[in-house]
Amino acid sequence: MTENSNALSGFDVQLLLCDFVSIADSKLFINGAGWTWIDPGVPFGIAALIHVPWTSTNRGIPFELRLLQADGEPVFQQGPAGMQPVAIAGECEVGRPEGHTAGAPIAFPMAFNFGPLPLPPGQRLRWELWIDGVREGDVAFESKGTTHQPD
Repeated sequence: MTENSNALSGFDVQLLLCDFVSIADSKLFINGAGWTWIDPGVPFGIAALIHVPWTSTNRGIPFELRLLQADGEPVFQQGPAGMQPVAIAGECEVGRPEGHTAGAPIAFPMAFNFGPLPLPPGQRLRWELWIDGVREGDVAFESKGTTHQPD
């Protein structure tokens, strides 16, 4: 798990690699977490817990999750429009729950699950989570040297 607290933006982000993640009742349910290496071609997930500053609630918050190689270059996969970077972009909005202490950050869970991705074998890779155009968190891992062949 990696943790990042950005003093400038106020976001506090934890990312955790796992086999699968889901959200229920505003809580993360995480299976097979804490690994740092993976066979290329197997499904996996990323659990994200974001502490959103009070001043960033009740508005759209753009985010992007990017997969990068060790040199910072994006990992590409074949898509409908040709080769495309492996990334997820979107926007979320975190409300202010009734009874929550005014000014206190609000925990916001996010779950990302992936089917098999064409990870380059034998390499160090990292996921970066960008919020409002600022890199707020990352988590690194290694892909094994061979591609996983399903039984």
